[in-house]
Amino acid sequence: MKKYLSYLKRPWVIACLGVLIVMGVLSFSINRIMTALLHSRPEVVVPKVEGKSLSDALALVSPMGLSLQQDGTDFDDSLPAGTILRQQPPSGMQVRSGRSIRVVVSKGGKVVFVPDILGRALAEAQSLLAVEGIQMGAVTEVYSMDFPKSQVLSQAPSSGTVVTRGAFVDVEVSKGSPPVGLPLLPDFIGKSMEEVTQWATGVNAKVKIKEDPKAVGLTGTVVKQVPTPGQPLMEDQDVMVTIVSVSGAAPRFTFSVPGDPVEVTVKIMARNDKGESQIYEGRHKGGTLIEVPVAVTVPTRFRVYVDDVLKEERVVEP
Repeated sequence: MKKYLSYLKRPWVIACLGVLIVMGVLSFSINRIMTALLHSRPEVVVPKVEGKSLSDALALVSPMGLSLQQDGTDFDDSLPAGTILRQQPPSGMQVRSGRSIRVVVSKGGKVVFVPDILGRALAEAQSLLAVEGIQMGAVTEVYSMDFPKSQVLSQAPSSGTVVTRGAFVDVEVSKGSPPVGLPLLPDFIGKSMEEVTQWATGVNAKVKIKEDPKAVGLTGTVVKQVPTPGQPLMEDQDVMVTIVSVSGAAPRFTFSVPGDPVEVTVKIMARNDKGESQIYEGRHKGGTLIEVPVAVTVPTRFRVYVDDVLKEERVVEP
């Protein structure tokens, strides 16, 4: 025992023990500091990045203090190469800022993104579609003050939409400036019938009205018009508008889009005893009031997502 104690009294043994003690204290302190820093970070809700490109997903998570970590790749026929297939943690989960989202990225398959052909000459637009294996669909000529003759001014589906190879893209092509002296149709979408009739009275035009009980929007507002905005109203031509049904309208689920007047994607899901389904998806600016017709026969839980982030959850009774 005395030999063992004398051994422990040697200077180098005492120094080693001191170093070990100091390292233990430092390790414990660093661990406590890191834990405190981690728990001091704000909590955020993980957004849905599945189905988005890596660049779009990064732009979505970066302002939230989150990052992406690629956790592999996989072939998938339903999504183009470079699109996120799976994520962990899943969307809707609360995590601390600074967390990494692990993602599996698609290697591609039989689907592609629709290219942006707006402003292109018709022949050039057709070539761009052909490169992606997409075909030119219906071509409609309309007058335009903003696009020179033969340039594409609208496309459906829009750019960035995922389609299978061989799909068709319908386009509207400019006929050039409209004839001089004819009134041009304003954009009546979202406007009231009073505004439509007031304009029609001023140009001595007739208006035909059709109600759509399934249309989304405030009752009495315009959801469709013919001719389309910017087109000339020919002699003896009627203005035809479709409005959100006023008489006998179905019950409606309302939601006010939060935030600044910047366009966001609003998606509404409904869940009842038969499962969950999507009842609406559209682009709206902050401050817009959305009204969606619904037919509730059993208690139904509605979830509203803004840019794939859950914003509201509400149960509606029949």
